[in-house]
Amino acid sequence: MFKSIFTRYLSAVAAIIFVSFILLGIILSAVLTGNSMDTRDALMQRTAHSVATNIKTLSEVTGKSSLSDIVASYKNELKENLTGMAQMTTSDILVFDCDGSFLVGTDTAHTLSSAITADILGGGSKYTISDLDGMLDEKALNYFYIVVGNHGTAEGIILVTTDNITDAGFVSRVIKLFVAISLWVFLAILIGVYIVSERITAPIKKASHAAAQYAMGDFTERIPVTGQDEITTLSRAINNMADSLSKTEENRNTFIANVSHDLRTPMTTIAGFVDGILDGTIPPENQQHYLEIISSETHRLSRLVSSLLEMSRAGRNVNPVRFNLTEKARQAIIGLESRIDEKRLEIEFNCDEDVFVMADSDLIHQVVYNLTENAVKFCNVGGTLSVNMGKEGKKAFFEIRNTGEGIPKEELPLLFERFYKSDRSRGLDKNGMGLGLYIVKTNLASHGESIHVTSEEGQFTCFRFTLPLAPQTIATAGIKS
Repeated sequence: MFKSIFTRYLSAVAAIIFVSFILLGIILSAVLTGNSMDTRDALMQRTAHSVATNIKTLSEVTGKSSLSDIVASYKNELKENLTGMAQMTTSDILVFDCDGSFLVGTDTAHTLSSAITADILGGGSKYTISDLDGMLDEKALNYFYIVVGNHGTAEGIILVTTDNITDAGFVSRVIKLFVAISLWVFLAILIGVYIVSERITAPIKKASHAAAQYAMGDFTERIPVTGQDEITTLSRAINNMADSLSKTEENRNTFIANVSHDLRTPMTTIAGFVDGILDGTIPPENQQHYLEIISSETHRLSRLVSSLLEMSRAGRNVNPVRFNLTEKARQAIIGLESRIDEKRLEIEFNCDEDVFVMADSDLIHQVVYNLTENAVKFCNVGGTLSVNMGKEGKKAFFEIRNTGEGIPKEELPLLFERFYKSDRSRGLDKNGMGLGLYIVKTNLASHGESIHVTSEEGQFTCFRFTLPLAPQTIATAGIKS
């Protein structure tokens, strides 16, 4: 059977509190009982001492040392005195001689057995709680006091006994009060736990419902975020996840639409011209021209597939090695030499010394080449392309700048999105797929680095990133400084 977190939490807390109160009640009862016994035992001791003092006083007045003689002379007075003290202490007071014979007391005549008498006179205490070998109707709390005569010898035994071992009325009242208070406290705690639990589980229920909506493809629902606790952090994380999923879904739809468009256009062109050649619609003298178009569209398809493959591999399996970043930049410029000459660009290459970095050579080659190709593509005819490299502490920086139309400020944050092509670039970038800068960003992110872009419309565009310097280079730089 399904049990919610709220139910389990509330049940567990209730069980813990209930068991705690029971244990506390048992401990309290034991403490009260023990304390009551100690109190009653102390009272019985004081009573026995009072009786002994009274007997000693009578001995001094009469000049008699024998306990039997004193009791015989003042039996009625002693019995009356013992009765008064017994009522105050709710106990019985009995006086025996050393043979265990009854002399005087508040109860009927009894006789202590020889075993009990010997044990008491010998200093034993095993009869503290006992029925005194059947002398009493039930077990009672007993206190024995040995009466010592003028010569230091035992003259008799005073017994104070009571079957009311503890103050049952007092213990019962305290336990009842404790139970009543415990029930109210238990109820108050349950109400508090209920309120707190509801506040904890309510956001979790909302998060569960939101997750179910996300699973069905609806990313519009958000969880209200209030407070500064762990549940708030979880709610905020789920909302961020929903934003990310929504963006991913949007990018996926855009990706499918763009890829479908970029695949469909050249394939339609190729199919149309091939059909025209095959069915004779295109005359033989024009077939060469259309075959060249088919070839161009085929290469365009190939470039799209290559770009998609590069995108899927971007940032994966980073294998850092030491290599010359300056040489990578030179190779990129040489590889684009024909296009640079075609646009009559002026190249500025600023690097005082070769810069060695520790990174994945292939991934960074792709970064440098894509940035250089992008700069050449969007540089104005007769413009300037500048490459700057150097060292900043333990980092190497790479900066490429080109003159030209620049990029509007509102488009700068979108440059590194997949398949993004600005409106101004569409006229210049006929063959691009909008993946070059996305691959640049992904490759650098896999190295823990980022890329920054600045631009002024009608003036320039500048891309800049950093990479860790190779260890040998750092050591050398440190020696030089």
